[in-house]
Amino acid sequence: MKQIKEICYKESSNISQKSLAEKNGCYAVYGASGYLKDIDTFQQSEPYIGIVKDGSGVGRVNLYPEKTSLLSTLQYIKPKEGTNLRFLFYALNSIDYKKFLEGAAIPHIYFRDYGEELVYCPSLSEQTRIVSLLDDAFGKLERSREKAMKLLDDAKEIFQAQLKKEMTPKEGWEMKKLNEIAKYWIGLTYKPENVSQQGTVVLRSSNIQNGKIDLADIVRVDNVNIKEQLYVEEGDILMCSRNGSARLVGKCAIIPKLEEKMTFGTFMTIIRSESNKYLNYFLSSNDFKDQLPKKENTMINQITRYMLDEVSVNLPPLSDQQAIVSRLDYLSSQLKQIEEKTNKYLADLDELKQSLLKKAFEGKL
Repeated sequence: MKQIKEICYKESSNISQKSLAEKNGCYAVYGASGYLKDIDTFQQSEPYIGIVKDGSGVGRVNLYPEKTSLLSTLQYIKPKEGTNLRFLFYALNSIDYKKFLEGAAIPHIYFRDYGEELVYCPSLSEQTRIVSLLDDAFGKLERSREKAMKLLDDAKEIFQAQLKKEMTPKEGWEMKKLNEIAKYWIGLTYKPENVSQQGTVVLRSSNIQNGKIDLADIVRVDNVNIKEQLYVEEGDILMCSRNGSARLVGKCAIIPKLEEKMTFGTFMTIIRSESNKYLNYFLSSNDFKDQLPKKENTMINQITRYMLDEVSVNLPPLSDQQAIVSRLDYLSSQLKQIEEKTNKYLADLDELKQSLLKKAFEGKL
């Protein structure tokens, strides 16, 4: 058994996301969510491992190709002599990084901490054998995951087709700008020192899960002035309007009845209208997404108030809205059942992966 720090070493990146705006070239830069853009230089000439050390996705481990770079929120991990790169990759994936987390507002991990972890580290030939077994097993698990995701994507496409059909304008409908039928504003700005064990819950993007409000992961703030307008109300739509991950921008959920007053963060938007139940479905439709401007700067993932001002909505009479929402609620519940079953299956696959890794790095594979 050896400590992680005995079989690899770390290097740091000095590339900030902001610094990429004016750079172009042919060498890829990656962030926590994946590929960002090409720039004119690279920091690593050989394949390497990267680990997210700060912020969202902390502890995520990936392999990267030669002649590429990472943002400074990730750390380069490179094998020492006598260590197979892919063996090290699997070893790092076997670690539970939750026990090394520090920081409430912006979680981070340190090499000095997880570098103390003990893993089974045999000869190079034995490492190669273990890598071959894991590559084969993980390849099969990945193909199973892809099949499950394809079935889920098919179900989502069917739902979107029905959503489009339900929202196709009919006699008596009116075309309205979103700002004619709804009010919307962004949330609270606060500092890391405002985060506390007591105080007001601040709803963030992580509190929207599968189209519903999820309070499993909450942040509270204290000693900050919260205007009355920044407290959410039952029936409001909470939207993620800005995020480092483009796929999270635009996700929405209706605020249910809450047991305490809550606010929402500055990267979120509240939308308030008497047509909110209908609008919640509209905001998940391709019609809404197609009206948003295609961003020229791939570094900015956001939906601004000015973008929402330009959105048009085919609005049926209130009675028709209720009937449409009722039908979509039923279809949505069926889709959520498929999503829950798929997520459980994917979780089982992940558990099997961790079981294989545990055996491998205890020397039992």
